[in-house]
Amino acid sequence: MSFESPHQHNDPISSLTDELASTSLEAIADHVFVDKIVFNHLIFETIFDNLTPLEFMRLGRTCQRARAVVLRFVDQKFGSKINDSLMRFFDDPVAFRSLQARTGTLISGSTALQFFDRTSYPNSDLDLYIHPQFDRDVLLWLTDNGYTFVPEEEQPARLEDAIETGRRVSRLIAQGLGWIIPHRQGEYHFKTIQSVYSFRKPSPVENEPDIRVQCMIAVHAPLEVILSFHSTCVMNVISFEKAYSLYPRATLHERRTFVNDLAPSPARQRAYQKYTERGFHLCYGTVPNSSGVDPAFPLGNRYIGDEHCWTIPLDISGVGPGCRLPRSRKPLLHDPVSASSWRFDRHARPFDVTVYSYCTLFFRYVTIPHAVTVYAQNVPRESSL
Repeated sequence: MSFESPHQHNDPISSLTDELASTSLEAIADHVFVDKIVFNHLIFETIFDNLTPLEFMRLGRTCQRARAVVLRFVDQKFGSKINDSLMRFFDDPVAFRSLQARTGTLISGSTALQFFDRTSYPNSDLDLYIHPQFDRDVLLWLTDNGYTFVPEEEQPARLEDAIETGRRVSRLIAQGLGWIIPHRQGEYHFKTIQSVYSFRKPSPVENEPDIRVQCMIAVHAPLEVILSFHSTCVMNVISFEKAYSLYPRATLHERRTFVNDLAPSPARQRAYQKYTERGFHLCYGTVPNSSGVDPAFPLGNRYIGDEHCWTIPLDISGVGPGCRLPRSRKPLLHDPVSASSWRFDRHARPFDVTVYSYCTLFFRYVTIPHAVTVYAQNVPRESSL
């Protein structure tokens, strides 16, 4: 069984949000479920806070009243709460999300996992994944908004000099020479990352540690970095407009995380230990059911926002326009990550992708190997991606 929505087995939750505006709980308030449970916030919160997403999706399939309740819960608990999740890092979350919109910057790592999992890891940092053409835009925005650049040993002390060094690294990688980033090579596949930049600012709470933001500049595309993570529980993505959990059934319901096929290292072992302590069971292979498949880790071609993802449209009130392409009058309507795909195979490389670029494309796209991406080629002409 796939990760279900209240509507039918394979519809993502994003297909249901159009019904939110027309859903009226007051119209059915005379029903005991709504009157005695939904409108009793103590009971309602207790029940739903102890359900996994798959469980409250299933509840939503039982009747129209339950469906209306689940739709409201998802919108209020997730879609409308993204700004609250970012308040710890930014005084103006909408301004940051506007930066996301015009640069295609993605949030991932533990922050995205906490958002989907409705949990909190104290003092965790914010991990940003950035297209190389927007490195300076995002990094300087952080310094303009209260953050201080904290260089690593191998980085110049001045941020501008560090950016230029990072760009030289990118050229070396493009020439096939490679470059290992010492402080991050254990957690990420170094071929996917150009540079890593760390920032911090004092916490407004007395005696609390500094607030930290870490920026990963992709060699090609942010999603390529994310698909090279140590395991699937942290393969969750937040763009300016939507949040995607790539393996929601395994991550949020079964608490399983599939270990990526990467060379072992002390840093990766520490990451495995950290997420084991957070309640995740490491999987070095999928667990087939009687039909020979593991529904939590569907094999074959995958797409961002497909029926196996949990896709949550976010409240974009006040968020600025998307990236404006060169020689284009209109900004992009959607984040470039929405045109991404990959292939999952438990027997070969678990996450098999290629990076597609074309002379008419401003961004590079993560795609299924050998796929013909005619759609992506036509996108700039339509100014929709």
